[in-house]
Amino acid sequence: MTHNDPLFHFSAPWFELGVVTPAQLQGFRKEWSEGDDHSPEHYRWRAFTAFLDERRPLAPDTVAALYSLGAADVDRAMGEAMMHRLVELPECPEHVVSAAESSGVPHLTKAAARHRATIKSS
Repeated sequence: MTHNDPLFHFSAPWFELGVVTPAQLQGFRKEWSEGDDHSPEHYRWRAFTAFLDERRPLAPDTVAALYSLGAADVDRAMGEAMMHRLVELPECPEHVVSAAESSGVPHLTKAAARHRATIKSS
């Protein structure tokens, strides 16, 4: 199986991190061919959120790698949504929170501030 999927824009890191598996990809291809949803970012989002649901709490290096994956996503809104979700996690490491804070993206900057406020109050 390739570690790059042009249909859904799953790059090698998606596979290397285990965010998408060959079995999921096969299922997504079947859904794509039989269904009405031909928005690749919807399939990436589903893989991402399923990964979070199955693997949390995440190790700091995994959060950082996923944040980078979001930053590199071909769909800016999709990538920023991933980044935002990661900054909201209690286990998000400080260097990722700092990256969000300095990103220049208003909703990521606000998410970083909320993360710090939550950590400070606990």
